[in-house]
Amino acid sequence: MASWTAAHTTYGVEHPAGARLRLALPPGTEEAPAAAWRLRTVDCAAPEVFRLRTAAFRGPSPLVRSGQPPGAGGLDLYEGALHVVTGDGWSPPPD
Repeated sequence: MASWTAAHTTYGVEHPAGARLRLALPPGTEEAPAAAWRLRTVDCAAPEVFRLRTAAFRGPSPLVRSGQPPGAGGLDLYEGALHVVTGDGWSPPPD
């Protein structure tokens, strides 16, 4: 699941742009291959780049993460089919 909200003003209150991703993560390397997958939700405020194509939903793909929390960083699936860059970091940081 991926969502993006544009910066907007509601009843005189300014709201920054935001992105939210819900990622299905396979078992870790130290877990049994048949272990359950985990869901992780990550948010970022004021994303600098948010690009999404339907190819991002075709199945499992390696997740590429750049940067270190809590600073600037990015997430990428399927060589840019889902690409999000944030200057403020993610909350909580993705695995």
